[in-house]
Amino acid sequence: MIRGTTQEFKFIMPYDYEDVPLITVVFSQNNNDGPEESRPLPIIKYHDDCRPSVDNSKEITVTLLPEETARFLDDRKAYVQLTGTTTSGIRFGNSPPKEITVYPIHNDSVLGDIVPSSESSGFMILDGGNIE
Repeated sequence: MIRGTTQEFKFIMPYDYEDVPLITVVFSQNNNDGPEESRPLPIIKYHDDCRPSVDNSKEITVTLLPEETARFLDDRKAYVQLTGTTTSGIRFGNSPPKEITVYPIHNDSVLGDIVPSSESSGFMILDGGNIE
């Protein structure tokens, strides 16, 4: 995950999305409570924050926005853990939590602040030069 960018995470559950009314996805990081009280860690996403896959009834996607990924420090791993409860009361989850590598962003700003100029026709050309 790159700090300050939109990141999607896909999960395969053991049950169909329609059969799991209670889903909780927790994104956390050891020794990091987030930058401020108004934007704390962990970040918790619920059933309404999950998008089911069109192709696979057991697959869901959860998105972290740029403001959310910017809360993580890039000098340590982040973690994500999904838990759910089916309509018949079966509770499941991925244990232990899965590790996520957190990568820095160039100037620690949210990439959404970059707006193409009117001459660019909506395209932005990023030229990093030659790689040797």
